Amino acid sequence: MNKKHCIIITGPTASGKTNLALSIARHFNTEIVSADSRQCYIELNIGVAKPHPEQLAEIKHYFINSHSIQSNLNAAAYEQYALGALETIFAQNDIAVVVGGTGLYIRALCEGMDAIPAIDQQIRQRP
Repeated sequence: MNKKHCIIITGPTASGKTNLALSIARHFNTEIVSADSRQCYIELNIGVAKPHPEQLAEIKHYFINSHSIQSNLNAAAYEQYALGALETIFAQNDIAVVVGGTGLYIRALCEGMDAIPAIDQQIRQRP
């Protein structure tokens, strides 16, 4: 059985993460999972530095334009989404690329999230 590897690229906005991720994905003929808390929203196109449509068409990206701004997303939801995406990628490839600047999302993916119980709505609504 081949070992699976996830290459994680993180850093500040405009540091070249996307181009590096694309180069690595091309080299290994694999796909990319975004770890950006804003690029996932279909409705956000200004100030989020999404990959260009040509780049999205060339290499499959997960968690880009994948949710509505009305979605209830958090780090735990991202963890589950990203783990599912990696499972899909690893079914065909030994290497996957994760790229983004949302440190909490990357931490959730790498270290997991503690289970947090739901908040009782009656308690939540108290003044």
